[in-house]
Amino acid sequence: MSLPKLNIICYRWGTKYGVNYVNTLYAMVKRHLSCPFVFHCITDDPAGLKPEIVAHELPNSGITGIWQKLMTFQQNFLGLEGEWVVSLDLDIVIVDKLDFLLEQPEQDFLIARNWSKDARAGTGARASGSVYRLKVGSHAFIWDSLIKDFHAAVDQYHGKNRDVGEQNWLNAHIKTFHYFSDGKVVSFKRHCRAKGHRFLGINTGCIGKAVVPAGTSVVSFHGDPLPPDVMYSNYGVWRHAPFVKKNWQTSRQDHLRFGIVIPTYNRPDDLREALDSLLAQTYPDWIATIVNDASTVDYSDLEKDYTDERFVFIKKDHNGGINAARNIGIDYFWQLGVDFVSFLDDDDIFAPDFIEKSIPVIRQYPDCGWFMSNNYGERKSSQRDIDSIRIVDWIDDYIYGKMRGDKAHLFALSLFAGIRLDDRFRASNRWRFFIDLNARTSIIAYPNASIRKRYQEGGITKGAKGVYKGPKSLLEVRSRYEKHAYVLKQRPLKLVALKYLLLELFKTPKRLLLLSRCR
Repeated sequence: MSLPKLNIICYRWGTKYGVNYVNTLYAMVKRHLSCPFVFHCITDDPAGLKPEIVAHELPNSGITGIWQKLMTFQQNFLGLEGEWVVSLDLDIVIVDKLDFLLEQPEQDFLIARNWSKDARAGTGARASGSVYRLKVGSHAFIWDSLIKDFHAAVDQYHGKNRDVGEQNWLNAHIKTFHYFSDGKVVSFKRHCRAKGHRFLGINTGCIGKAVVPAGTSVVSFHGDPLPPDVMYSNYGVWRHAPFVKKNWQTSRQDHLRFGIVIPTYNRPDDLREALDSLLAQTYPDWIATIVNDASTVDYSDLEKDYTDERFVFIKKDHNGGINAARNIGIDYFWQLGVDFVSFLDDDDIFAPDFIEKSIPVIRQYPDCGWFMSNNYGERKSSQRDIDSIRIVDWIDDYIYGKMRGDKAHLFALSLFAGIRLDDRFRASNRWRFFIDLNARTSIIAYPNASIRKRYQEGGITKGAKGVYKGPKSLLEVRSRYEKHAYVLKQRPLKLVALKYLLLELFKTPKRLLLLSRCR
């Protein structure tokens, strides 16, 4: 017997949920749903959606907030009268098969149970709108009665604020609910042993892991935290949830999109060569954010010449250094929803096949989120090339090992959840950023000639000739030894880190003296 087709729908507007939430939800449905389906997204901004997703413009109906999601109940919704639609919230994690969505075919409307204390006591909303299945047109009265007097409905049924309350409305207008099988849709907060407590200064959320109950298919993250918040560590009193990292991800076998972050300051001529190297890429699906760090040099002619829609120019109103500029690029891509992010300095160049040659490696190692390859440009005497594909460790192989020199890096976007570069430093000073990322994933090093570094005077990488290059602040003096202390905090038995910590502390008085002289 042929399986029925489902129409999967989700809603996205505003900035709370980036496009990566929609793309990840699509990937999870694709992995776990055995019947044919079409994935729809009703949104105010379709930019960045996977091409397999059918985008629909969010209509201006006069209904606001989360109440807008009730438009699913209107007659002939999306032209799907009489067809099944399944509505999924963006803040869910799908952990197992979704075949339960096909159960009880005689019912026009199935929904997940509400998990609140009030619901269990019989005094609150009985159903949760995080997951439900509806035959389009069967419950049109829900929408029709809402739009007759929306403001009166909000006055009577709103929740903690006027933007929410749609579940109260549903519960007030549907006398009898039919539910999915018990245990298929659960709450992260109430069913996954996720919450710790603060007691006498101790946060028990740091102890143990959140666990999905047996038989669960969908975990709902209603409110805070969101899935990325607990993907790699605890989030306040909420425990680390390893199942999120395993399941909340796009498929690398699908079409991949890459984001390139390019900070620039007063070098439009060098930047032209960097942008040309992107236009020369043999893989075309990339987008670049060029973050102008409040340059005093005019970039208007360059922006007129580079009108390709894949270039996004962002101008800062004050100069903050390379880390702050890169963070702006990361934040942009977090909202846009690319698969991988790379950094390119404005005086460097990517090889034409950089992205294309990285894709087979990315797909070969689906559990790794960081990929590193060689510099083929100017070389420092300490440069050590990657000569074979292998797993490396940033602390063992780069900080204290023999892997030296600048490399090209590709990072899975999800790695950046809750992590940014330290923008207190104007110069790069990326050691803590890289250590934190490596704690989340292994690194795959592969011997492709990917980036041409240029160590020119006044460049981002080298700096100006004759200018003092030592620590320029007490913060930078402290960072020299803090790096090794941070390694010891993560790996207490790393004796080589202790050795370098003591050496850096020994050098600190001299650095303080140099700092006082250069001021």
